[in-house]
Amino acid sequence: MIGFLLALDRFDTNYGVRFRSFAYITIEGGIKKYLRDHYYPIHISRSIKELIPKFKVVYDNLFDELMRKLKVVKKMLKAHSFY
Repeated sequence: MIGFLLALDRFDTNYGVRFRSFAYITIEGGIKKYLRDHYYPIHISRSIKELIPKFKVVYDNLFDELMRKLKVVKKMLKAHSFY
């Protein structure tokens, strides 16, 4: 209901889209926002939730870099019969 009211308040005919299309996106966004804010058993602030994907990118990049270095070390050890 709140998403619909927000769509009514924010809709502008100058956008060049039908109200139905605009309202759908606004209502869907409102539902996602509500679930994101109220779904977790322990409340995690939105700013922390927004950091999670950034940490995942950093973690993935670091993991990839370390795995590449590990492969180089293994090749070096194998070449010198230590492995």
